[in-house]
Amino acid sequence: MSEQAPISFGEWQDLRLDLDRARALMVDLLKNVAVRRSNCRLCQKPLVWVTHANGKITPYTPEGLNHFIDCQYADEFRKKKENQHAGTGSTERR
Repeated sequence: MSEQAPISFGEWQDLRLDLDRARALMVDLLKNVAVRRSNCRLCQKPLVWVTHANGKITPYTPEGLNHFIDCQYADEFRKKKENQHAGTGSTERR
């Protein structure tokens, strides 16, 4: 494994500015492509909903994070979905 040299303060500042620019661009992008806005039912974070090319709609935080991943209650949503399918009586996958 190769060791990386520490970055200078100036390099760190440049990286920080690039990250800040990327975040600002993500916020602008989400404003332009959002199909609706709401708050998460469980954690109450503001969300923007985006339709992907495959037709699925996904919630994102205004910072651009997929809320299915970053919500502290994400497992609660998964449990509800699993429980809905559990009562069908079918074990066969389609």
